[in-house]
Amino acid sequence: MEIHQILVAAAEGDAITQMALSIRDALRQVTSSEIYAFHTPQRAFAGIKPLRRLPASGRRERLLIYHSSIGEPQVTRVIADMSDPLVLVYHNITPSSWFKPWDSQFAALLEWGRREVAQLRERVVLPIAVSRFNALELEEMGYADVVVVPAGAHPGRLLDMPGEEIDDPNISPVILAVGQILPHKRIELLVQMAAVLEHYAGLKARVAVVGGSPVESYGNAVAGYVRRSGTSMVRLTGRVSDGELATLYRRADVYVTASEHEGLCLPPLEAMAFGVPVLARRHAALPETLGGAALLLDPDSGPVEMAEGAYELLHNHSFADVLRERGKARLTEFEPAHTTAAFLDALAPVL
Repeated sequence: MEIHQILVAAAEGDAITQMALSIRDALRQVTSSEIYAFHTPQRAFAGIKPLRRLPASGRRERLLIYHSSIGEPQVTRVIADMSDPLVLVYHNITPSSWFKPWDSQFAALLEWGRREVAQLRERVVLPIAVSRFNALELEEMGYADVVVVPAGAHPGRLLDMPGEEIDDPNISPVILAVGQILPHKRIELLVQMAAVLEHYAGLKARVAVVGGSPVESYGNAVAGYVRRSGTSMVRLTGRVSDGELATLYRRADVYVTASEHEGLCLPPLEAMAFGVPVLARRHAALPETLGGAALLLDPDSGPVEMAEGAYELLHNHSFADVLRERGKARLTEFEPAHTTAAFLDALAPVL
């Protein structure tokens, strides 16, 4: 039986794309497997194919795996036209309320995605959630027997990646945040945190915010906010190569996220793989993902509390070392061999 994956969008450095690639590598050890995406980069990479090239049903016995993270009506139509058994991998769909002030079309796609997941319930032979937080959402939509597997997670994927310099190597310390520039990531809190550290704690730390800006209006607003912030220590790098990202992880002294909605969140786990202590707030799946291996602040913590937490991790070396050790232990739960085996075991009953 062939097993193929469907993505709404594929992009280099994108966490869901990376997870799909890890799954494909595992599946190719036992069968024929491809990835098809509706939105693909102009420069093809990793053998990912346009969704229009997915053959129609009936030619061969096969299973389709659909990664759900946003809606796209044309993808929904393709899936509806296929008669193959369908596995749903739910990465979570961010509530549209975060995006309505910035991009009504993007918000509409998010709303469509949640309706689509509910509508697909009768078609899905196996629902998989990459976190328990996501599984609870599926259960609220009427799904039963949801399997929780962080399918394709590979936090250590960049450990052996040769570095590529992206910034002045003499700047220190470095506080790193990785993720797309999107409203629910609360980038403005990171900027405010940097200002508190610089003007009140006297700490000139580089705050590197790594990621592209899919919502142009919000990305422009964040860039303008950085210019007006009164701090010179924030750098919006945009999208970077894996080599540049590996360099930033190696140089980072603290990893921080202000995000308020995550279905799993791989970047802080990647930071743990590099021995970087992590600071986050208790929102969505972050406490579940990070376990006891990060400094977790209250959900309503603001830039002052975040600055205090970052300062503590930079100066309390024994505490930072404790988190590093906890991080190593936490990562054993996301070992690729373990998660891949669990994913294949979950597929076995429907093959």
